[in-house]
Amino acid sequence: MGKEMQRTQPAGPVLPARVQPAAGAAGESRAPAPRPVAEKPAAAAPRRRRWDFWVYPVAVGLLWVVWHIVFRFKVIGRENLPRGRQGFVLAPNHISAIDPIFVVLARFWGRRMVVMAKEELFEINPLFTWFFRAVNVIPVHRGRGDTAVVDRAIEDVRSEGRGLLIFPEGTRSKDGSLGRLKSGAFVVASAAGVPIVPCRVIYAGGKMKLFGRCTVVFGKPIPAEQLYLGEERSAARLRACKQLLHDELEQLLEENRQYA
Repeated sequence: MGKEMQRTQPAGPVLPARVQPAAGAAGESRAPAPRPVAEKPAAAAPRRRRWDFWVYPVAVGLLWVVWHIVFRFKVIGRENLPRGRQGFVLAPNHISAIDPIFVVLARFWGRRMVVMAKEELFEINPLFTWFFRAVNVIPVHRGRGDTAVVDRAIEDVRSEGRGLLIFPEGTRSKDGSLGRLKSGAFVVASAAGVPIVPCRVIYAGGKMKLFGRCTVVFGKPIPAEQLYLGEERSAARLRACKQLLHDELEQLLEENRQYA
């Protein structure tokens, strides 16, 4: 009897030995362990963003020095610009290709603005393309509705509290007079619920010249309540808003005619 018990005893431990290889063969113990470690390396992108962040203030500082050497530069009404994280749309008239530089330098302080520019500027060469993107210029595809650009502008102005520089005429004036205003600035201001700041760029003699005088005048903001177009973006309201901004821009010229 004792010998029979000794023979049957080893039969028990054989089962765990069979279960372990089966579990290992199925690979069930490998799945939970390595997973959390795998997705770590993707931290290179912020470095590029940090570098791009410094391009804007460095460029503004350098251009401010150069522009005050090359032009006689005057700023009026800087106190009318919203401060802090309050978004706004900055709407200047458009005479010269370098108007955006004058306007950004006239503002000078504050958070990095979003600047809308024609897409052709991004096709000059890769260096220009990198620079424009680094200083927050976004390309606009003229002649076709670019809803992605408008949506991004609305998001930057409303959620990020940034200023948006957009030329409401959409193109440069050949004779210096104010042209017809397009809808983009009003659509963004209405959707984001922010004011529009009228801005008049005045060149002595009506044209930009090296060592000539340029005066940038910021008017009082047009409140967001006056710019709301409604859910359906009423055409009548849009016309009224365009006329309002047009009148403000013309008034800024009349009040500062001595600099023209």
